[in-house]
Amino acid sequence: MVRLFETHHVRRTYELDGISDFEMEGFDKSYQLPVPGCWEQHPDFMQHRGKGIYKRKVYIKQSGNIRLEFKGVSHTADVYFDGEKTAHHYNAFTPFNAIVKNVSEGEHEIMVEVDNTFGEHSALHIPNDYYTYGGITRPVSLESIPDVYIKNVHFTPYRKNGKWNAKIEVCVCNLSDNAVKVGVRSMLDKYGMSDIVLLSGSSETAVVFEQEFDDVKAWSNEMPNLYMLNTALLIDDREVDDLIERVGFRTVEVRDAKIYLNGEPIYLKGFKYRRPKIAYDIVKKMFKKYGGN
Repeated sequence: MVRLFETHHVRRTYELDGISDFEMEGFDKSYQLPVPGCWEQHPDFMQHRGKGIYKRKVYIKQSGNIRLEFKGVSHTADVYFDGEKTAHHYNAFTPFNAIVKNVSEGEHEIMVEVDNTFGEHSALHIPNDYYTYGGITRPVSLESIPDVYIKNVHFTPYRKNGKWNAKIEVCVCNLSDNAVKVGVRSMLDKYGMSDIVLLSGSSETAVVFEQEFDDVKAWSNEMPNLYMLNTALLIDDREVDDLIERVGFRTVEVRDAKIYLNGEPIYLKGFKYRRPKIAYDIVKKMFKKYGGN
């Protein structure tokens, strides 16, 4: 599951979870591994660092543009579509995407080269006690997108004159070479915002709305109130793309070494793990008994 709620009503989305063909650099045989998952789950690759290649076939039912969304690949990823490199990404914990234009109907191959080794290419992961799992560790999806599509939506709530307000930024991309007039519409609860913009060819722009919300409820850890923000693109009054996000009204700030949520101080609890001596002695004896080091 990519998200816990439906993110599109208009855009066609297909999840690519399942079994992929897999090859590990330095190994002579081929494997099949689950996506999402990490290759340390396989007995041949326990605690293994190296470069692995995932491959799978996809069938495109209708020619057009596609967007591949990766929620997490550990740690470096190079994405190829039909042998052509379409994306490079470093960092296992941030999502990224690859856009492929004018894909023909029929069968195609997606290949992802994954690297979880330490070295100069992994500035945040030089040899240390931090364990780097290898593989496509989070969900992957394939989306059919039109020439003009929503890249992302940013929602920033704030308080003004005792009422909740929000800044909504919609990033709209035009993949075609032609200028396009497009309508942008965002809906949150009973509040609607809209605008019309002219995008030049092969460009992107940010459409910004600012709105006061009279009767919404704030988000807090005791009452995590959330709202669905529905954004759509329209050409000639016809919806061609959409994106749904789940948002909350809250402010977070730091003052005098304290964290404030909606103006109220909060205290975040944590813990530091210390290995109990008794447990350590038990594990040590087990290793000696069964031939460990």
